[in-house]
Amino acid sequence: MKSRISIVIDASAFIALGLDKTLKLAVAHDESVIFYVTQKSLSEIENYYEKRTKEDRRLKEKLKKEMNYWSEFFIFINDSELKPFANEAKKRIHDHNDWQEVALALNLGCAILTEDCDFLGAGVPTWTRATINHGLGRGQRT
Repeated sequence: MKSRISIVIDASAFIALGLDKTLKLAVAHDESVIFYVTQKSLSEIENYYEKRTKEDRRLKEKLKKEMNYWSEFFIFINDSELKPFANEAKKRIHDHNDWQEVALALNLGCAILTEDCDFLGAGVPTWTRATINHGLGRGQRT
């Protein structure tokens, strides 16, 4: 049996990977990884794609369908569920706007997949696109 790995995905990583690659990542590791997205990151992702598709109705519909499909592979965490961990998370991070991902990673004891440096020094592991496949491959060994 494969070991299970939990990963919190920050909006920066999702946007850097793009919708298609994020979906492929989720599908490829469906049985071994549980991906988590905070309400704040989901809002950032939706805002990013909303701005990019404002003028293109067909692209907007395609993204809407893909986001619905995407939701089957990720667990969404409401920010209100993270309130008990907010104070500790805010103490550990420089940008207090990113406390939700740190709170969730602390609560789950897992890494954050990110493409920025906002989480460095927060006391939780951080992964990037460059490290995720290596880390997941290692985590899949029995």
